[in-house]
Amino acid sequence: PVIYAEGTMTLPDNSAPIKTQLRATIAPAPLFPNAVAATTTISANSGGTVDSYDSTASTPSSTQYTGQVDTSTNFSAVVASTDTSGGTAITLASTTVKGYLAAPSSSSTPFAPLYSSGGSVKGFTSPGAPSIDLTHVSRSPYIPQFDTLPAGAGSVAANWANLHKGTALSITSPTTNVGTAGDTTPSRYYYNGNLTIGTASIQYLNINGPVILYINGDLFITASGSTGRININNTGSAEIHVAGAFKADVGGEGTLSYTYDPKTFVVICDTTSSADHFYSEDVYPLYGVVYAPYTTSTNGYYNSNNSTNIYGAVSAKKITYSGANMNVHYDTSLRYALIPGVDQPYAITEWRELTDPAEKADLP
Repeated sequence: PVIYAEGTMTLPDNSAPIKTQLRATIAPAPLFPNAVAATTTISANSGGTVDSYDSTASTPSSTQYTGQVDTSTNFSAVVASTDTSGGTAITLASTTVKGYLAAPSSSSTPFAPLYSSGGSVKGFTSPGAPSIDLTHVSRSPYIPQFDTLPAGAGSVAANWANLHKGTALSITSPTTNVGTAGDTTPSRYYYNGNLTIGTASIQYLNINGPVILYINGDLFITASGSTGRININNTGSAEIHVAGAFKADVGGEGTLSYTYDPKTFVVICDTTSSADHFYSEDVYPLYGVVYAPYTTSTNGYYNSNNSTNIYGAVSAKKITYSGANMNVHYDTSLRYALIPGVDQPYAITEWRELTDPAEKADLP
């Protein structure tokens, strides 16, 4: 979509009016402009690295990130909190942040941003010392909070009977296949209850094409008799709506992405319950994004495994890394990505004054 705006100025000397015209392009506003974002607190009492890379720079692969380490692209991650409850919005014990911290300012002079870090915050051209480059600490956090579909907090469970859910997920063997390679329209599935992947009934869930999956309960990837795993095959993508909690523990194998593209695995949790959400698995990294804006859990999105790596982004009401390294590698292409499953409003992406008459629109 394109918006044109025209202004006219009539001069007192009765000369010809002066007209100027602006043109603005608009697109859905990004949900994940930050690597790690919370509307309450973010805390990590261990180390780890939060940095960035660009999954569109070349063909996605398992080595794409490592090829961009310590380049300028590697220093664009943002850790952001909008908490103004009076304490410290962001607490990082010894985490390395390659990019920025963004936290609101305190209410008294000198109005310092509400953060504490024993690690480092640096840009690509920051000096070696001190460890915190204050030009990379902002008092203006921006954390988009768009309604989850169909209707915001708790809506999957509340509207279960009327959701356009598709067909019931049929679990007939330890390996269950969903989606069809080459499809342009996602296949829709639903599961009414807690879906545990890692049991004798279902060990692997293969995503073979574009898929939308609604779960009226928890999604739990674990090992209970069998090792559980979700496979995102190179023709697959998943938009998963979870009415309960998203959990992947160290007993399972989490997710295995053959696309290496975080935009192909989207987990949206609309629950307002106090259940923890976590991805604490280290066999395979998570290539994806997690959005849990309404949780009332004490820990929010939680991790307790030093070796867990996320390539993508996390946005939640609260984020806690307890005794675990915060290793989040932000994909900068998420700044412009359309994330399905949320009500993304439109925003201006570019505007300019039109000086060439051939470019101008004929307005009423």
